[in-house]
Amino acid sequence: MREKAYDLMRGLGIILLLLGHAHIPMWLFTTIGLFFIPMFFMISGNFFRVKQGEGFAAYVGHKARRLMVPYLFFLVVSIIFHLLQAVLWHEPGTLATETGSILHRFAIGVTGDRASLCFLTIWFLVSLFEVSVLYRLMARIRSLRWRTVVSVALLVVGYLLQATHITLPFLLSSMCTLQFYFHLGYVFRQKGLDRQEVPLWVSATCLVIIFVGFNQANSLNEYCSNIFAPTSVPLAVIATWSIYHLMRHLACSRYAETGVVRLLNFIGVESLVVYGLHRNFYFIVDGVCRQLGLSEGFTTCIMVPLTLAICLALVGPLTRWVPRLIGK
Repeated sequence: MREKAYDLMRGLGIILLLLGHAHIPMWLFTTIGLFFIPMFFMISGNFFRVKQGEGFAAYVGHKARRLMVPYLFFLVVSIIFHLLQAVLWHEPGTLATETGSILHRFAIGVTGDRASLCFLTIWFLVSLFEVSVLYRLMARIRSLRWRTVVSVALLVVGYLLQATHITLPFLLSSMCTLQFYFHLGYVFRQKGLDRQEVPLWVSATCLVIIFVGFNQANSLNEYCSNIFAPTSVPLAVIATWSIYHLMRHLACSRYAETGVVRLLNFIGVESLVVYGLHRNFYFIVDGVCRQLGLSEGFTTCIMVPLTLAICLALVGPLTRWVPRLIGK
């Protein structure tokens, strides 16, 4: 049985993702970016389980089907959309140039994660697959305390790599950092922190304080796609904890069956499809708005709801025709 509070968190995270990839002020972009990706990894870690009798190879195969197959599908779709954009809105002869650019971005991204946009914004699936496999190996350490020591050590390695501008291939630098949030999500569930009764006003107050804290951190840190500054760790953890308890209150309130909450829940359930496809339709909507001479602010107001509606409309056909390609 699905836990509604976590689906609502995923839905909120997807909306923040859509805003983050739209034309929004830089302070809002960095505030969103510093915690919503860690939140997704903590949610994933919360549901980590080692099934009885499931070996390492079986676990890796399961995660590959759930994450890497959708990654390859969304990657092909994204490349097609990039080429389509080149045909529609660029001068003749740029198709070959755009094709070469995509291949170049992919090649340099494989060798270092600061070029992660070569993964066309779906790098999250690659990192989550790597972190899941790594944590399956770490799960052989029975003591949660010693597993935490290993996780912290990898976190330090990740930040040292970042500080010395050393990038490892296939997003491995980010894996060192993001596995820590995955581990915290696992600890969150194991220690029963998801079952605590936290007053609504406490969660709301924490979020306000965290929002101010993120804005202070933004002035101190460089934000880059999948690199997270050390000062963001406690802020991201408290933000995730606060959002979880807010969503838990919402899931149990009289508003749980309202249209807005049900939509947010549906977005959370189908978050993978929206995540994998949204940037492609952003390119199309943005291109049309530019051709019409519309302002960036008005374009953003159109992009977010229109793209979300298109992605959610595609959930049904994709689930019916190609369920395995979207991790179902």
